[in-house]
Amino acid sequence: MRKIIIRSILMLVAFTIMLSCQKEELQPVSGIVTDPDGEEYAFKSMNDGRIWLLENLNYGIKGYKSTWYDYDPANAEIYGRLYNFDAAKAACEALGNGWQLPTNEEWAALAYAYGGYGYHYGTSWGSEYGEHGDAKAANKALRKNGSSGFSALLGGMYAGGQYFCLNETGFYWSSTGTGRTANSVFVYKFRSGDRPLIRGIGRMNEWYSCRCVRDRDGEI
Repeated sequence: MRKIIIRSILMLVAFTIMLSCQKEELQPVSGIVTDPDGEEYAFKSMNDGRIWLLENLNYGIKGYKSTWYDYDPANAEIYGRLYNFDAAKAACEALGNGWQLPTNEEWAALAYAYGGYGYHYGTSWGSEYGEHGDAKAANKALRKNGSSGFSALLGGMYAGGQYFCLNETGFYWSSTGTGRTANSVFVYKFRSGDRPLIRGIGRMNEWYSCRCVRDRDGEI
């Protein structure tokens, strides 16, 4: 009987420790990360379980191409920089400590955590539309002033020597190729008004906004 009681006590202690660890793992994480130029960015853990920047990256990494919308420093203060694909990857990695450009799967998980996302498919881009979950809810929650605190900005894009879509659409790089062409990459598009969050297709030589992500392992 004594052995049974001791075994039960040990099992109860182990179970309590396990619950305590799980509770600790689920605690929200937030803080500030600094880029090599000394600019600070807020971050926090989102409902997908990963840690995301809450601001657009504005680090001009040497040897890579980035710009401000209309090449106006005032726009940089609000929207950060626009990067080509290689620059976006390098700029996230320059933050260190596991920061990286989000994969398509990581963007999708974030979108699902707040509703879902829409996507285009068919023989030509945009010919048909499909949706996973509630893409309008995700667009609203993840956009600036949304309930999530993610604060996606509508910072436009740069392509072919021209700037487009400021305050209409925010284009955000993923690190995942589409497999359709060698230079096509999945891009997530936040839009103004009551419209859905869209997973679209971008080209590596176009310039979009950049958010970075990291796992929770060893966060603090």
